Amino acid sequence: DDDSSSGDSSSSSQIVEPMSFEQTLIVCNAYPSQSEMIVSKNGERMANMSSPMPFRECRHLTTQLQPHDKLDLMLLGLEIHGSFEVGGLPSSDSVLLLVVQKREQSHLINFKSFAFPLRSDTQDAQLAVIDAFPTTEGGPGYLRMEDALTDKRENPMRRRRLEELSFNRVYSVEQGTYDAVTSDSIARKMMKLWDGTDYILLRTGDGSNEFPESLVLYPDITDLHEMRNGAACASWPLLACLNILFLMLSLGP
Repeated sequence: DDDSSSGDSSSSSQIVEPMSFEQTLIVCNAYPSQSEMIVSKNGERMANMSSPMPFRECRHLTTQLQPHDKLDLMLLGLEIHGSFEVGGLPSSDSVLLLVVQKREQSHLINFKSFAFPLRSDTQDAQLAVIDAFPTTEGGPGYLRMEDALTDKRENPMRRRRLEELSFNRVYSVEQGTYDAVTSDSIARKMMKLWDGTDYILLRTGDGSNEFPESLVLYPDITDLHEMRNGAACASWPLLACLNILFLMLSLGP
């Protein structure tokens, strides 16, 4: 008898292949405390967590997240912990950012999560401006950003570009040196931004003398040669070595 199943084997090959996406996780510890933080996924310590994360540090964690994965974060010695359950993931290559912060008027952990598509052809610096400060009356305000005076011979009366940036958004910024200050004029930061590099600017602290309000930049790189020869990748593995697209608004001329 003929075996009708002995036809061309290619007829059984899969026509539609499931799509897979490149997704990278970055965790930032913005919880003001001397206690360091550890991160676990589904009950197991994550890669790149050979040492705990201190306050004001961000880290790229090597993992492949799936919907309903559970991230457990704990401050050592304080018995303070929180859990974050992964919801729906973007159907595109993306960078997933999780900011761990202190809940307002509480010792409990609060989370902010963001998903950014991977970089397109833009060559500008990309800057994510994140508010991780316990919200005060009137909300987080905004961030003022203007060209910095880097040469003492420059005329201080020279007109400098000035922009007001909203928090929890992402901007494409021309290469240059900028002064950033919060709208309450308490926290200031001079930033050197390089083309083709991606940055996170965190507003952190809790307003106390121990943890005053501050602006923290990751990666904070001032030496272009260091950044390009790979040394920065060892010091700042989470951003300088990733192709991240942060693109929502542009600083105007």
